Amino acid sequence: MKILLIDPVGAGHHQEYAVLLAGGLTELGLKIYFAGSLPLLNALASTSLIQDGIPLDEIKVGGNFFNNERMRVHYYQRSIAASRKFNVDICHFLYMDHLLISGSYSWILQSNLPSVCGTLHGVYFLPTYAVSNAHKYKGKADLMALRFLCSRGMRIMVHSKNLAIYLNELTGTQKVDYVPYPVKTYEQPDSKKGAMRARLRGELGLAPQAVLILVFGGTRYDKGADLAVKMLPYLPDHYHLLFAGKDTYFSRNYLTGLASKHGLLERLHFDSRFIPEEEVPALFSGCDIVLLPYRKNFSGQSGPLTVAAALGTKIVAPDLPVLAETISNDNLGWLYPVEDLERMAAAVLEAANAPALKSPQKFIDDHSALAFSKAVASSYSNWNL
Repeated sequence: MKILLIDPVGAGHHQEYAVLLAGGLTELGLKIYFAGSLPLLNALASTSLIQDGIPLDEIKVGGNFFNNERMRVHYYQRSIAASRKFNVDICHFLYMDHLLISGSYSWILQSNLPSVCGTLHGVYFLPTYAVSNAHKYKGKADLMALRFLCSRGMRIMVHSKNLAIYLNELTGTQKVDYVPYPVKTYEQPDSKKGAMRARLRGELGLAPQAVLILVFGGTRYDKGADLAVKMLPYLPDHYHLLFAGKDTYFSRNYLTGLASKHGLLERLHFDSRFIPEEEVPALFSGCDIVLLPYRKNFSGQSGPLTVAAALGTKIVAPDLPVLAETISNDNLGWLYPVEDLERMAAAVLEAANAPALKSPQKFIDDHSALAFSKAVASSYSNWNL
């Protein structure tokens, strides 16, 4: 079977997702082609994970709704053209998020489309996650598009069993499949973790007894970096926050200003850059807790959650559906009511005072690159049902 993987994101830690899938599918005997950013295309080609590929620039949005959708339609149609060039059996959009309307439009206009599937990483289109009336209207349009695409045979993959069941009910189909979010295997003995912890504290000038809380990734609005700062006054003085990742919505200046108002500046630390993949294990192993201070409109799976789980680092997260499902299934961490600062702090305190977590081997096995790839390949095979 020949598969075209299409990655409209192609940047940041999302690249590892495509690499793990391409490698796993290749091991299973599938022939993989790729369309997406040139750096990711080159990375896949250099490791012989793909047969061939074509560079596609990342979708750039930011104008009005119609202009954004026009660019997405153009990207979608260029992807379909690539699938015809390579004569693939299935065209797989690795991030179908925000491509539902453009996908429907292309389906209506074009004939003889290849078999198409897509992975949804978030369900922002559900009313629960709408932050404004404009988001509600856009969400309704996306949900209509999802129903249309599923009714026309498109298969959709999600990283939550409960979400797969719910979306099948919403679409009135059985076209939505669950696939586990892939977790990279890390070899980090406890002795090495202790050295990483000591080194990170030394770099930040922290006392050995300090509790270091990591907030990882770009400071998007829905990821709630500001909420983490506002939570800090509810914790003792030896609790510190480390923000590691590029500034996006919330700038470093804004967060430091927010901390200054509460007299917390000395308890805030930053590594405001894209953290290379090879530095991630040391960072996650060197901290005490990984905090996900996400807002109510965060609707998907969390990469930092899965990395922390794979390394056995304590996790504190809001009780959002997908996150709660993942954490509760394998006892990976502590949950708090979303956007409740006092309860967030209480969960952090409970986590800090709890014994070290045992390695969640079942979670690691269930979310291995091979388990992920097998589930994706199984979804491909459902086209024949």
